[in-house]
Amino acid sequence: MKATKERASRRLWKTPRNQVTYQDCCGTEIVFRDLDAPDDPSVGDYATVDGIPAEGEYLMPDGKLLTFFDGVVTKIVEPSEESIAQAKRLMNQTKNKKRRLWKQRK
Repeated sequence: MKATKERASRRLWKTPRNQVTYQDCCGTEIVFRDLDAPDDPSVGDYATVDGIPAEGEYLMPDGKLLTFFDGVVTKIVEPSEESIAQAKRLMNQTKNKKRRLWKQRK
């Protein structure tokens, strides 16, 4: 009897095989249930955030903007070359400011 309870509890808490978790830029975990690991999310995929269907827009670390309605991806906006270049310029400016501040501190 004990062995069957253990097997049943393992089946109960086992995560789906095709479940992939991504994090947006703010660290929010977005869980796609029917997605294989190497695949990227596409329009029509279902996702949850904290166990509830995803809603709104989420900016991903690669620059993509995912828009959700009732847990379904409705739109994916790819980053433009101009926005990537602008982000790199801002990162370099920030690094240079940090270096100057550290030099002034010493």
